[in-house]
This record gives sequence, C-alpha cells and structure tokens, in this order.
Amino acid sequence: MDEKLFKIILRFIPSPDEEIITEKEFLQLVGISREEVENFIWKLFSEAIESKDELAISSAFTLSWRFGFPNGILRVLSPLLRVGWAFRQEDIVDAIEDCNFTDGIDDLYYLIVHPPKYLSPEDHELLAVKAVWALGFLGTGRALELLLTLVKSKNRRIQVCAIRQIRRIRGQRYL
Repeated sequence: MDEKLFKIILRFIPSPDEEIITEKEFLQLVGISREEVENFIWKLFSEAIESKDELAISSAFTLSWRFGFPNGILRVLSPLLRVGWAFRQEDIVDAIEDCNFTDGIDDLYYLIVHPPKYLSPEDHELLAVKAVWALGFLGTGRALELLLTLVKSKNRRIQVCAIRQIRRIRGQRYL
C-alpha cells in the first residue's frame, strides 16, 4: 500500500497529534470525487486481499466505515472468515451485522466452530461470541437453525450466548 495514501487515511482516525480531516478534504488529497469513492474502496480491498496486505485491508475498512461499504463487497469479504490468513475478521463480522448481510450467515457459523490458527483460544472465544450475536441480529430461519446447533457447543460462553440469541429471536417473532 502506498505510504502517502495510508497517512491520509490515518487522518480519519482520532489522534492527539492531528485533527481529523473531513470527507471533502480526503477527496481533495486523494484526487477523487465522491462518485468515485465506491470504486476506490473496491480497488483498495481487491488489492489488499490479493496481496494479503493487513495495512491495506485495515485502510479499506476505515474508508468503508466512513463512506459506506461498496455494493457487493461483503460477498468478497464474508468468505474471508473461512481462511487462515485473513485480517480484520472482527470488522468483517461487524460489517455483516451492520449491513444485515444474511448471505454471510454460514461464514459466521464457520468462524464460530473453526478457530483461526493465529488466534489464541481466548481471542477466538471473544470473536465467536461476537459472531453469535451477529447471527442473532440477522435472525433468519437459517441463523436460528445454526444457533440451535451452537447450544450444544462445548464452549459454555458460546452456548449461553446462543441461548440468549434464540430467546431474543423467538421473542421478536411473537411480538
């Protein structure tokens, strides 16, 4: 990733050293229009995934949280929950939930039951609980089906979280 671009993107993140730049300032510094942002973020994600560049993936997420996720990008990001090298899996889980991306339900489940090798058991448990919450938020029939299987998990926190999400979903359906 280009160091100059990275430094510009960093200016979106609160820092004691610098003021946060506006979207307009960002667009001027990068030399693109508001209409070009979606393609810009797509390209950044594509290059980051191809090169497995954690910094670029992080930068693409920063821009997506600020400008919005490009249409269709979650179809590319969601399957990254199944690969061993992916970075920013917590952001992917958040994006699936925030964007109500129901096509990511099976990827969330995969992440819950297949701990990435690079995560400690404690870190995986935290990420898995976040993914269980996302399944509950998505609340489809498929999400409920997978939550019911998670009730049998050997991990007590995942079990309890799944039970709470099932109760929440069923409560919403009977309101």
